Amino acid sequence: MLALPRQRPYQLFSIDETPTEQRYASCLTDRQTVHHSTPVPRQVPISVGHNYSILAVMPKTQESEWPRWVLPCSVERVITMSSALEVAHSQVAQLIRQARVQAILTR
Repeated sequence: MLALPRQRPYQLFSIDETPTEQRYASCLTDRQTVHHSTPVPRQVPISVGHNYSILAVMPKTQESEWPRWVLPCSVERVITMSSALEVAHSQVAQLIRQARVQAILTR
C-alpha cells in the first residue's frame, strides 16, 4: 500500500517495466521471454513477447483520490540487448533534458 500523498514542493514520478504477451506473433522481431501471471497451479509463469518501460507522472491529488491514476509520459520497449534499468535511465535523462529546455524557453 502506498503512503497517502502530502503537499510536496516537487513532482513525483514512477517507473515500471511491464510485459506484453505476444505468444501467437511468430514473425514479431526481437521476441523474448516475459513474465506472465497465471492462476493455473503448477504452470510456469512465462510467455513470449516484449517488455516495456513506462515512466509516469504521479498526480498531485487529494487523499480521497490517491492513487487512482497516473499520466504516462514515456513508454519505451526494452530490447533484448538492453535492460529495464538502462531504458529507465535513458527515459529519466530525456525527461530532465526536456525540462531544462522548457525552462530556458519560458524565461
